[in-house]
Amino acid sequence: MRRSQILLLLSVFLSVFHSPLFAFRRPKYRLQPAPIVHPFLFDFMGKAERVSWDIGVVKATFAVSPALQSGNVIFGGNSSGALLAGYFGCWGVSKASIEMAEEIINHFDYELLNLDTKGKMRRLFGNRVFGFSVKLEEDHIEIGKLIDQLLSKGGRSCVPARGILISATNLDVLDSRVYDPGKQPRVEIWARDQSQANRPDLIPPTALTRSSKRDKTVDWDNFNVSRSGIHLGKACTYFVTQDLFDKLRALDRNKRQCELRLIQTIEDLRLALHASVAEPTFFEPVVETEPNKILGGIVQLGTRRVYNGGYLVSPLGRDLKRLDPCTFAFGTGVKPFPDRADVMLQAWFTMSPNQSLLLQKAALDAEVPVPWDWDTEIPLPADLEMAGFEGAKPLIEDLQRSCRLP
Repeated sequence: MRRSQILLLLSVFLSVFHSPLFAFRRPKYRLQPAPIVHPFLFDFMGKAERVSWDIGVVKATFAVSPALQSGNVIFGGNSSGALLAGYFGCWGVSKASIEMAEEIINHFDYELLNLDTKGKMRRLFGNRVFGFSVKLEEDHIEIGKLIDQLLSKGGRSCVPARGILISATNLDVLDSRVYDPGKQPRVEIWARDQSQANRPDLIPPTALTRSSKRDKTVDWDNFNVSRSGIHLGKACTYFVTQDLFDKLRALDRNKRQCELRLIQTIEDLRLALHASVAEPTFFEPVVETEPNKILGGIVQLGTRRVYNGGYLVSPLGRDLKRLDPCTFAFGTGVKPFPDRADVMLQAWFTMSPNQSLLLQKAALDAEVPVPWDWDTEIPLPADLEMAGFEGAKPLIEDLQRSCRLP
């Protein structure tokens, strides 16, 4: 074949190869963008002595949730729910860590966390009306033993690195109690170093003196509390690890709901758990001994931060949603406080926890329904855990079918 013929055939071949007829033969390689992973908040909603319910919910969710299995999750918690948020934030969720949580929680004296609103209201009535010298809150000795067990494992202590969000209420900002002369209750303050708690400047002044009227007002959008137009501070505090501290501080102070308190060490996390369980009629208020870890410090000069439980903020997705509306917030479920408890808490501490609960729940994407009411008979911990497992399954299966479970 002549050279000219070869060149002609080659020219025809190349023109046909580059024609649309052969376009499908040339694969096009394109770099696909990495999928966007939005935050997943697993929120342990405080439910007093019914902590074991939440272990059942964790077990049911862990079986099918890739995010929970990989550890790509934020563990939120308040009140007794803070105990599990701190625990799983330390050790992650695995078959072994769930079994250890069962061993610790289900064999601890859960009566320590008993709500018992009827009995407590009788004690409060006697204290208020007759001036009985009744100690309204327990000390932290026994609950401290439980916290220490949760934060250590096999001789190792927790190093809280990321993904922990725990709420506590700021007693020094919210306290609105009014007492007749001589009828103040005994006010005990707890600190890890108890010598810090006995200093007069650490005790909330309104708990020791009689005020003339309840005159504090609250902005329910940002929980700013004021009196006569003077800003007193925020109603609550988030204890957060560094990753969440850096994210949440991006919200303007007047658009964020709670103060930010940094968790860097096991002592910080231990303080967070004590602060969140220190609810009125449960455990003594907890004093902050490292105010330098609070973003922006304390507003009221001459006062110190004192926490009295996480009852006011549950669940914890409201500010996370403000940062990223695609955050998936999953709650383990809770009932509103009994009316008598809600009225008492609002009268003493300015804000209604049930009104706050409605606001916070609006940020949930899914919540496990709880079938019991407060002051009903409490099942054994193992039975309560099984009830949480079975109660969560229908919700989780629905989330799977709709491809919404992270």
